[in-house]
Amino acid sequence: MSLISDKYQALPERDRKMLWIFISCSLVAGYLFWAAATWAQMFETQKMANRKADRIEKRLGNVDIPKLEEGISEAHLATLKNTLDSQTRELRNLASTLLPLNDAGAREALKLELTQLAQSSMLRVSRLTTSKNTLRSNHQQLDGQALREHFANRPQFLFSLGGHYLNLIDFLDALPELSYHIYVTDISLESVPDSEGYLKIQLSLQI
Repeated sequence: MSLISDKYQALPERDRKMLWIFISCSLVAGYLFWAAATWAQMFETQKMANRKADRIEKRLGNVDIPKLEEGISEAHLATLKNTLDSQTRELRNLASTLLPLNDAGAREALKLELTQLAQSSMLRVSRLTTSKNTLRSNHQQLDGQALREHFANRPQFLFSLGGHYLNLIDFLDALPELSYHIYVTDISLESVPDSEGYLKIQLSLQI
């Protein structure tokens, strides 16, 4: 470095200026060369992106974006209300055929009917219990979701009987004659050894 410095100091003033001009021009030229190369690379990248976008557009074609209507029209709202009212009437009509869940007396009366029906069908009643005994609101006072939930998790009669198979068939055939609709949800039969076809019967009845 000292040798270069000595040579630089030995140069005339004019040569020193020329050297600085040469160095400055070299730096400017190097920067311009780098900028041109960078710009060319950016231009090529942009062209590739444009070609890719063009290919995607050609594959998709003209895609029409659907326009969403704000709100619900009065006519549509009226149709929905009519449908809901119709379903509510149907549910209330169906509920009127089932045991009212707000009347403990009606529940006990239905249990008595079931016991008498079993006895008239020559079945021996061992046990008759009710699950979910909590009283609920009358279905005529319910609407919307509350009315639909009226049909969920309804009480069940759990019936333990004894008798023969044909007697059980007579009992099941006569269920529609009761005051309220009852549906058999589960049935279990167990034969008793040395009893000439006598069965232990377990019934779950949806009320």
